[in-house]
Amino acid sequence: MHFKEKNIELACIDSEDKTFCITTRTEIDPLAASIQEIGLITLPILKEKGVKLIVVSGFRRIKACKLLGLVHIKARVLSSEVTDLTSIKIAVAENALQRPLDLIEQARAVHLLGKYIEDDTAAAKIASGLCLPGNQSIIKKLKDLYNLSSSLQEYVLNKTLSLTIALELGALDNHAGVAFADLFDELKTSLNKQKEIISLTKEIALRDDSSILEVLQENGLNKIINSKDPDRAKKTAEIRSYLKQRRFPVITDYEKNFKKLIKVLRLGNGIKLVPPKNFEGKIYKLTIDFKSHAELEKRQSILNRIINEKGVKSMFDH
Repeated sequence: MHFKEKNIELACIDSEDKTFCITTRTEIDPLAASIQEIGLITLPILKEKGVKLIVVSGFRRIKACKLLGLVHIKARVLSSEVTDLTSIKIAVAENALQRPLDLIEQARAVHLLGKYIEDDTAAAKIASGLCLPGNQSIIKKLKDLYNLSSSLQEYVLNKTLSLTIALELGALDNHAGVAFADLFDELKTSLNKQKEIISLTKEIALRDDSSILEVLQENGLNKIINSKDPDRAKKTAEIRSYLKQRRFPVITDYEKNFKKLIKVLRLGNGIKLVPPKNFEGKIYKLTIDFKSHAELEKRQSILNRIINEKGVKSMFDH
């Protein structure tokens, strides 16, 4: 074993040295209450560093003990001869074995290991043995996650952003990335809708030779975003509709006119009129369902009305 159990004076611990800190958790009141009731169940791990001791694992436990006014605690102490890489492995293992690490904690752990292990294959093997993802591509993403701004990392932590979306936003200008993240945090919308909003905005900016942030700050879009309507689903739909109109104005107009036509036709159940994809081309599909001769005759009357409707004739003029 790399450590010895010792009685340690809390004043000798340099809690400000975060070299081996992985945890994202900050709450200590429940932990302090537990320590006061039954004591330290799992002893912190410290390491000798000059005349001081630094924390390898147990930052919150030590903070809770200080909050309780304790002077001495029992701890497991590593000698100064233990390498930093071994200390990192111990820190990661102890955290990971207590509970599943969140994405930011995994990113911090991978970053720490990466300081001493440059070979991706070796890093993946060691990570797997420490309850971290052993897939090289995921490790690469976790390294990129570590380098994102604290704002984007916070949104990953509270599950507003997935790892994939966070990395995509991280590749943008920081202000644009955070603007998207703020919007998604407000909307609480799905991954696919987040992707759609990002894609449409980027395409509009590219076409108009403007910045993504300029598109997001357009008056029309801002009016929707800043609306006091608490219905998030409705707001998301309006934002998507606005961006589609900006990105595909002609197709959007055809779509609106087609929806108006469907209302005029009053097709009811049993008849469905489907336009060509993106209204490109002239092939429409009409499906008719019926379960009796009487229903077929009824559908025929509706079909005659469809054929004679002016709006249907104009569909083929574009």
